[in-house]
Amino acid sequence: MLWRDSGELVVEPYVVLPLGPYRVGVIGLTRPPDENLADFEVLDPEESIADHVSEVVEVADTIVLVTNLGYRTAFELVQAVPEIDLVVAALPGQLPERVERVAGTTTLAVTAEQPAARHAGRRVGRLVVRLGSDGSLGSERWTSVPMGSDIADDLEMKALLDNYR
Repeated sequence: MLWRDSGELVVEPYVVLPLGPYRVGVIGLTRPPDENLADFEVLDPEESIADHVSEVVEVADTIVLVTNLGYRTAFELVQAVPEIDLVVAALPGQLPERVERVAGTTTLAVTAEQPAARHAGRRVGRLVVRLGSDGSLGSERWTSVPMGSDIADDLEMKALLDNYR
């Protein structure tokens, strides 16, 4: 996503995080809006992801894509850019239920619950994987955890949200 006036990125498209001896690249990708945004230009997801993955693959052992693209659209995108190791994508109206491999790739895919009125936050997915010496993901275990009062609010996130209320 770019500022329309300057053509500059609104935010950095990825971050590389240290995880023990590994470097994990996390790329964020948004879907094009249904209507034009006055101040922003949203780039084509397929072109954007190809550019960013080619950069991240040089500095990271593992690549994670977090996106609000529809689940099936994200699958198609990953099939075109197989260097992505994990994709977390939206599946409207569905709770996080499972982990699966994207056909024709080694990529793992999970769903994130897409918020809807009176629906968001009922469950959270928990994925545990083994990170191979080559940065590959394996031995995956997926659990869909119900949210309840026994799960405490993250105080930093609560403070951030309170600023917008």
